[in-house]
Amino acid sequence: ASFVRSGDDVFMIEGNSLPLGSPCPVTPTVYRGDGKDGDVLMLCTDGVTDALGLAETGEILKTTDSTSPRTLSEYTIKAAAARIGKGDRDDMTAVSVRLMRRV
Repeated sequence: ASFVRSGDDVFMIEGNSLPLGSPCPVTPTVYRGDGKDGDVLMLCTDGVTDALGLAETGEILKTTDSTSPRTLSEYTIKAAAARIGKGDRDDMTAVSVRLMRRV
């Protein structure tokens, strides 16, 4: 799932196809929106969202004070790993980017 934090709002962008790497054809979901300076986009693999759930993953993005993409991604992965513990788990990846106005 993908999430966007814009100001105090967080919303999810959900795709309709299987994850990348599956043997089936993949049809991408295209989202078009007006990004603002400081908005954050986070892309998470199903390992993260399966561990935390979609609502909690979005809540982490909403309530974490930092706008640092690295900090947001690391915090999300740590929260997901802590939830699963040392048992078997799917791969977990969270990639975050912060939009910045070009000067």
